Amino acid sequence: MGYSNDDGNLVTVPEYAVYDFTDPFQYGWQTLNCFALFWGFVRVAEFVIARTTYLGIGETYKGLAIDKQKNVITYIMQILVTSIALAGQIRGCYRVLFLFEDDVTNEELKWISLAHQITLILYLWEMIYRQ
Repeated sequence: MGYSNDDGNLVTVPEYAVYDFTDPFQYGWQTLNCFALFWGFVRVAEFVIARTTYLGIGETYKGLAIDKQKNVITYIMQILVTSIALAGQIRGCYRVLFLFEDDVTNEELKWISLAHQITLILYLWEMIYRQ
């Protein structure tokens, strides 16, 4: 089991590596997993926010209309997911941005692709969630 790298040499994947989250050939599975992860996080966030007693946040949240509650959750998701995407983007581009090198490795390209994909999935999720 493996794939070819840029040199044409076969790169084998260790037997325990079932899922490589930076591999662009697994975008379909990553998309489904991200949607499931987002849905799970939304349910947890709704539960926690609705039961927060600090400064009356829970009561205020419960008093909002459903579309406003969805806006609150969407903004929280945007902050978290875009922060993760920014970290992935910096991880993939740090040599180009900060060390002014011209070349990018295959692993760095995968991190850049992952950051773009996470951002795209976030906006697709947002359109579905706010419906």
